[in-house]
Amino acid sequence: MARNEITDTFKELAGQWRADTKLLGTVRQKARHPAYQQIIGMGVPALPLILEDLQEHPLTDWFWALNAITGANPITAAIAGDMEAMAAAWITWGKKAGYLNDSSPKTKPSSPTSETMVTS
Repeated sequence: MARNEITDTFKELAGQWRADTKLLGTVRQKARHPAYQQIIGMGVPALPLILEDLQEHPLTDWFWALNAITGANPITAAIAGDMEAMAAAWITWGKKAGYLNDSSPKTKPSSPTSETMVTS
């Protein structure tokens, strides 16, 4: 699937999921929605889109999907239940892992020797 196709599919599914689940009270009910499950099924290509959406809407519960796709869980006991702090933890994770546009890819080393130095 091309990047534009992935983006369009994600936006369509996320919009459907939000509309259909806005009145549901539990994360489990929301996570069981077919559109949410399809987003999880998109796998790793959906990660940047989920993380970008989480940056824009930190109170959206993407945590189940992020954990299902990555197997990671950067949420500590100290922040569990604090949606904004949980979103921030995942965004930090996404930057470190290289899934957000404003972060370096995880395969590119970050060192002073990799930068061009100007000397006088």
